[in-house]
Amino acid sequence: MDKKFSEFVLKLFSGLGVPVYTVTLPCDDWTWLDLGLRKAIFGTVDHDKINRRLAEHDEKAVYHFTDPFQCGYTTVCLPEHSGHLLLGPFLFERIAGRQFEDLFQSLKLPEITRDFLHNYYQSICLLPDQAMFENLLILISDHVFGREQYKIIYEDSFFLDEAIQVYNNHFRIPDQPFVGVRHIESQYSLENMMIAAVIESNERQAVEYISKLVALTAVRQNTNELREGKNLCVAANTLLRKAAEQSGVHPIHIDSYSNHKIQMIEQLTSAEQCRGFCRKLAQGYCRLVQKYSHKAYSQPIRKVITYINTDLTADLSLKSLAAQINVNASYLSGLFKKETGVPLTEYVNRCRISHAQLLLLTTNLPIKAIAVQCGISDIQYFSRVFKRITGVTPKVYQETTTFETRREFGKISIDTQKQ
Repeated sequence: MDKKFSEFVLKLFSGLGVPVYTVTLPCDDWTWLDLGLRKAIFGTVDHDKINRRLAEHDEKAVYHFTDPFQCGYTTVCLPEHSGHLLLGPFLFERIAGRQFEDLFQSLKLPEITRDFLHNYYQSICLLPDQAMFENLLILISDHVFGREQYKIIYEDSFFLDEAIQVYNNHFRIPDQPFVGVRHIESQYSLENMMIAAVIESNERQAVEYISKLVALTAVRQNTNELREGKNLCVAANTLLRKAAEQSGVHPIHIDSYSNHKIQMIEQLTSAEQCRGFCRKLAQGYCRLVQKYSHKAYSQPIRKVITYINTDLTADLSLKSLAAQINVNASYLSGLFKKETGVPLTEYVNRCRISHAQLLLLTTNLPIKAIAVQCGISDIQYFSRVFKRITGVTPKVYQETTTFETRREFGKISIDTQKQ
């Protein structure tokens, strides 16, 4: 394959979003080929066996593989080189829902890998037209080998999987038989300490432990360092989600924050950004716990507070909230006052006025519009409640607030919205 044509092929598949590489054998490190999947799950990859397996491939053949994870790969021997053109991983259909559950069960992987594998599938290139992809390979192979001068081979036995040790031995390193065990023990210990710190919303400790965890699982310096860094961010996000849930944060807040962070992960452009993002994740989840954790309250009160925080414009009367959680209104009223120290109606009003303060400082909305967004349609009633709680009317509050207060409140507002 001449240089110009080789560059064209690389640009073609890169443009389609397909990971594409030219590799000269032997290659010292193959962990990048599946974006670090097998390294993350099985702990090791036998690089020498992969080199030997690829060297055995027919020099005039196109190999299409479907691995046990249902990901596609294609390899083509490069004429006059001791190397290969490698494409993958990619999918021809998105793996989610029931299909994911069935596949996960068939793989018989530990439950702890579920979230990692689910997020992995979301990051894989999706090719909607298998026939078009394979026809492109035929045209390329016609140019490289000559028409009908090569074979097309479909295999389910993937060379990466032939080279993996059995699952029960995946931590064993011959010259250091227990180093893998110690490494995993250290990793799990740090994960548990980080989770405990987030549950207690201890930002300093959470950032310290995740920094050590990132250092422990540092990616190698290779062409796929960014993808491995992003995978590390996804794994950290999954752990931190569970920590927030254990702290009593309602899933609706966790899901909103987590989904936003997953989108941000895909926008990272360097491994260093990934490492910094992990630290920010730990800090952000601590603040999420500070704002939304209600573990000290009983289950009915936690539900009510979540409903209030979710939509201030909804009907948040005692009668309506009691109906939402299927309890007697009088019972809810007494329980809420006992656990929070304030009547439910007063709690709702304070939440609404707090949100109004934020909007008054960070937007140019008219006061009436702000009142409506806070769930109070009567502007006169809104002004009375606002003055009772803050000591001034909305207009005075807006006009007398200093620039510094506005700026600081604006920072809080931005952070809150991102969460």
